[in-house]
Amino acid sequence: MTTTLGVASAEATPGWQATLLPLPAGHPGTSGFVFGTDGKGGYAGELAIDDRSQVVTWRDGKPSVRGVPSGYENAHVLDQNGAGTVLLQAYGAEASMTGIFLLDDQGFHEVPAPAGYTKAHGLALNERGDVLGTASAEKTAEQVTVVWPVRGVGPVVIPTDGETWPTDLDIDGTVLFGSTRGPYTWRNGTVEKLAVPAGYTFALPRSIRNGTVVGSADAAGVNGSTGFRWTSAAAPERLADSSAGFRVNGSGLIAGALTSEPSVSYGHPAVWQGPGSVAKLPLPDGFAVGRAYAIGDDGAIAGIAANGPLDEGGAPVVWHRTEIGHG
Repeated sequence: MTTTLGVASAEATPGWQATLLPLPAGHPGTSGFVFGTDGKGGYAGELAIDDRSQVVTWRDGKPSVRGVPSGYENAHVLDQNGAGTVLLQAYGAEASMTGIFLLDDQGFHEVPAPAGYTKAHGLALNERGDVLGTASAEKTAEQVTVVWPVRGVGPVVIPTDGETWPTDLDIDGTVLFGSTRGPYTWRNGTVEKLAVPAGYTFALPRSIRNGTVVGSADAAGVNGSTGFRWTSAAAPERLADSSAGFRVNGSGLIAGALTSEPSVSYGHPAVWQGPGSVAKLPLPDGFAVGRAYAIGDDGAIAGIAANGPLDEGGAPVVWHRTEIGHG
């Protein structure tokens, strides 16, 4: 049995409907996050259950508590691909105890740090099963970027410095990087810089799919950020009425946030089909704020709705398109 919270729309936004995902039986008031979707009606996230953050997946509208890897206390979901595989970070009782895991129908599988490295942390999982993360050198504590290919030999270590960080992994293995010197992509040792939008001083890339990058940019002296899309490395395009583009799917549909109010990091959740085509996503009745965290190739967007700080979690929610031609 499950507890179903229902379907509701606080503001009727043409073309989109918000649906609250059912919570596991016996945990009617729990909250958390939804960070993954397989693009086929399946979702993955973490909920506060029995004083722990545990992995929960949804398939055919039904939640399953998947728990945490053996020997660990809490789990943080990072991503999910079209095969339904979930990427997560597990944490032990001690702060130093952490590890990357993949979760599929057979259970949890650890992704080990490369030889000579420790403290591996996951970031992204692409459609063919490659994993992106970071690790620290055992002798120097220097942090590097690591790609664990599903095919081929062993992990690939990409040297990075303290001013550079990986953010996402494309289907062809291209790694998306943020940097104080400007964003760029890396593939098989070849680097391509992404232009910082004219009039802006810093660009933060967040997601890449089929070569399309979305993220945000900040301008000196301006409070708040603006969302951008890069379909060409040299020509970023501003997302209308946005504060950020968070994720992009295989058809180019973008999930992000509208322009924020003063003192608020990001605004109301929204979706863009192109830079000028924006639709505000409705919130379920009784909720004041929301955040979109994942978008599938089926066009479904997953995230949370809440009445408090979004970094504290909320009710799991999915947005579906209900009319062709909107968003």
